[in-house]
Amino acid sequence: MGKTSIPYADESWSVVVGCDRPNCRNDRAGCDKCWAERLVSRLERMGYAPYAGLTRDGCWSGEVRTFPERLADPGHWRKPRRIFVAPMGDLFHRSVPDAFIDQVLDQVRFNLQHTFLLLTKQPRRMLLFADRLRPNLPLNILWGYSAWNQLSLNSGWQEVRQIPGRIWVSLEPLLGAVSLPSVLREWCPKHDSDSEFCVGPCTSRRMFSWVVAGGESGPGFRPDSLMWYRAILLACQRAGMPCYLKQRAGSREGLPLLMDGEESKDFPRERERKTC
Repeated sequence: MGKTSIPYADESWSVVVGCDRPNCRNDRAGCDKCWAERLVSRLERMGYAPYAGLTRDGCWSGEVRTFPERLADPGHWRKPRRIFVAPMGDLFHRSVPDAFIDQVLDQVRFNLQHTFLLLTKQPRRMLLFADRLRPNLPLNILWGYSAWNQLSLNSGWQEVRQIPGRIWVSLEPLLGAVSLPSVLREWCPKHDSDSEFCVGPCTSRRMFSWVVAGGESGPGFRPDSLMWYRAILLACQRAGMPCYLKQRAGSREGLPLLMDGEESKDFPRERERKTC
């Protein structure tokens, strides 16, 4: 696997493909109309043999497949790249063996020229593997989790905030208004609880190194609101967090998401050092 349609990544590294709805923690709304499920189903119908049996009648079959033959791929990419790990699956899905996750993370450590984007709906399991890498946590990883409403944002944060590295959140598909300040508030001694925003540089607390947000695309998409994105962007700007607004909800992908006529396509600083 290689080039990707994900606009904020340079490559995809599909070492794990497949999923099931229970992977969506206690709230399955974020798994409905799954982009990866639709894509794998289409590839399977086209006769792509490696993905045969991963979907059934357009839905995940429940099988999660690992691809050891793809582990060495990043070593062949000489130019530094931003690599999305397992975009059509979840590296930390309960069905993925510990030993295979260790092999993936070994490749990450061997290829320090790249930046690896990890994204999961299982932040607790991701935390366990991050803990095993202490005190030599690779600086070329962005540890991320998916959220789609305030509940999933809050619950995932309880786990990822304990990772002493760069952390990010993907608010996609965004299905409702969320408050980033309410999640981060407890870590900032300068926080203004009345305004829900920080009144000074937040150097003494954990923050997201990156926030990505976007609406749902495809048939039967659930609508979004520009006000949701405006609140996210304002919170990021006030806290000094890079914000990437991906797209509006719509029947097709890539609908422009503009704030006052401008896009927000910020990326995290490379290899920044975060303190707990």
